[in-house]
Amino acid sequence: MNLKKTTFLLTLSFLTTSANAAIVRTLDDSRSIEISISKQNLTRITVKDDRIANVFGITGEYVLEADEELGQVFIRPVDPGGFSSMTGHGTNKPIHLTLTTEKGHTQDLCLTPKDQPPEALILEEDKQEMFPSQGSMTRVFIARDEIEDLVQACQEMRIPLGYKVATLDLKLFKSPHLLIREIRGEKLRALTYEVKNLSKLPLILSEDNFTQIPHAKKSAIIAVWMGKRTINPGDRSYVHVIAKL
Repeated sequence: MNLKKTTFLLTLSFLTTSANAAIVRTLDDSRSIEISISKQNLTRITVKDDRIANVFGITGEYVLEADEELGQVFIRPVDPGGFSSMTGHGTNKPIHLTLTTEKGHTQDLCLTPKDQPPEALILEEDKQEMFPSQGSMTRVFIARDEIEDLVQACQEMRIPLGYKVATLDLKLFKSPHLLIREIRGEKLRALTYEVKNLSKLPLILSEDNFTQIPHAKKSAIIAVWMGKRTINPGDRSYVHVIAKL
């Protein structure tokens, strides 16, 4: 198994479009696509206008069937009941895969088995990058290193070359996710949030906490970095959200 690793804990956001029992996601080798799949049934994975060439993962976690004629695959967890003899209940352990396509795309997937009907996963190229706006002669490309460098700059509270601090709208300040800084470059913007736990119980953070808020458009978000996922009462942490302009 060869799963890509990054220097930072980067959890990347995603878009979901449901139609005719299908989930459509945009190919992006700088992020891992996270979806839920059926425990009991096969889930079809296909790439629009392309063919899946190889699939890499942990042997024994899933059953994989390949449709070589159409270049797509079907996957099912090896334990459809999700029962663990050690814990006495379902584990819902995510399946991590990396697939490559004949056109040269590499995509990481995180598939979480759940009690749900099967939905096909359709991967497609980013149409905005394939067809730039009128007047632009070059394809917009954001490298993985650009995202990681920007996250590191946010951690160190630096302003990278080519970026400037944006004026914050005080009307958008909401607790407990307080926007404290935004910096912008030519292609990316970085939003930094201070998160305080004012309750008496641990606060559990997830990516959805920061893709749903009005400060950043969900369709533009490409990375969410969290200093902590669990914040104890009285503690605070910082979250950095990277989005396309």
